[in-house]
Amino acid sequence: MIGVTSIHAKEIDPVRIYSENEQYFLEIIADFYDSSSDFGVVNIYKEGIEKPLYTINQKFGYSSNRDLIFLSNDGISICYIKNEDEGSKEEYGSISFYKNGKHLKSYSNKELINCDNDSEECELLYRNENLVQDSLVIEKIKIRKTDTTYRKLREYSIKKYIELDNRTFFVYKDSADKIDVFCHKFPSIISNDTIFLITNTKNVLSFDIKTAKLIFKVKLLEELPQIQEKAKMRKIQKIKVEMPSRYHPPLLIDSSRIDDYFYDKLGLKEPESQADSNMFIHSFTAEGYMDTLGNFEILKLKNYSNFPDSLIKEYFSRLKFAKPNYSKNINKWFYSYHIEGRNQNDSIAKSEFDEFIKQRSMSAIENLSKDCINNNYIPIDLNDANLTLDLLLSTKIKNQIDTMQNSGEMSIFHIGLGMWLRNNWKLWGDSRLSLYFNTKGVCNADNMSGYILRSYYYYRHKIKYDIDKEISKETE
Repeated sequence: MIGVTSIHAKEIDPVRIYSENEQYFLEIIADFYDSSSDFGVVNIYKEGIEKPLYTINQKFGYSSNRDLIFLSNDGISICYIKNEDEGSKEEYGSISFYKNGKHLKSYSNKELINCDNDSEECELLYRNENLVQDSLVIEKIKIRKTDTTYRKLREYSIKKYIELDNRTFFVYKDSADKIDVFCHKFPSIISNDTIFLITNTKNVLSFDIKTAKLIFKVKLLEELPQIQEKAKMRKIQKIKVEMPSRYHPPLLIDSSRIDDYFYDKLGLKEPESQADSNMFIHSFTAEGYMDTLGNFEILKLKNYSNFPDSLIKEYFSRLKFAKPNYSKNINKWFYSYHIEGRNQNDSIAKSEFDEFIKQRSMSAIENLSKDCINNNYIPIDLNDANLTLDLLLSTKIKNQIDTMQNSGEMSIFHIGLGMWLRNNWKLWGDSRLSLYFNTKGVCNADNMSGYILRSYYYYRHKIKYDIDKEISKETE
């Protein structure tokens, strides 16, 4: 049995950002749309010439309501503002400069605004939405041009937010200070290849986009009249492209099934859900890119079979896919291929299953007494979990928890930190911490991680937490 998926987001439109003189532009094209990923390319063009001048093999994040990417008037230099430091690589500073497609220099928030991402929330650009914006709910989607609401929206060039069926708009408060409104509209500006940034600390930073040099750093009010004269909206376009189908991925060049190919190579056959309940099921998932020629490159292999990774990758490398019918704007696309199968011989499939159960039972017994599994320390109880989290978590996250008003706010960690706890502390499997919860009648790993997160909130706030009492309440 095979499952094939493509990862994509709600929006696939690449964006085209022009230089100030509109003689050059760059296009940002993702290999799959995920705002947190850097997979993709940036192509730089001269207006009127179809072939790109050069390419950067990295996707730049684009914000529709903030200028974060600038291109010099000769098309050679780029400034990319990430606003927050991400990672340790030099090109991942909060602001990075490129020349002819190569990384030139980056600056961190610590260098620019003396803010340490490890211990506090840091954003480079000035943000003041709470001071200047009001939400305005429109009951009718179509608004007459004579309406006061329409005039107000046009006056401030407000972009509508896609929520509440396109009926919620953000407008500037009548009481908003003119300086704050300007800072909200233009936290970053480019003029004659000089970039001006209004920072969260209400300073103005100025950079030469060609040399990546910091020209000056002054207080906002000292430079405000000069940068107000330079502020103007830039030409930015979205480019419509056809998104590759998630339901019809590229076929093999001979139109045969991929699962049949692997069944033949590995001596497997498609499992039957009821009849094969006591047979071992080999499964693996290959995630990677398909380029325009039909070449599939594996980025990650999740292997739950008895076959070595090298063999599966070797067989994948031999596959010949038909050329996918991508839009010209898309160079490659992300797909995930999942294959499941059982041995064609019933007795072998049954013996593989018996051996799997045996090994799993032995591993479970061993894990229950281990204080460390896969190089991860496993707490013995809730108090130990609190102490361990205090050592593991960054100062920034601990500060965030310290400012929370109640334990219910810890739910924001259910996916990220909570998933890490469930996977690395083996809450779904067999560990001494899962056994601790089992003895209290808690068998679901989601519930376990919830108790751990709430307990840690109370630990940080120096409030006594009685898990037995809470379990008792929830089971009443």
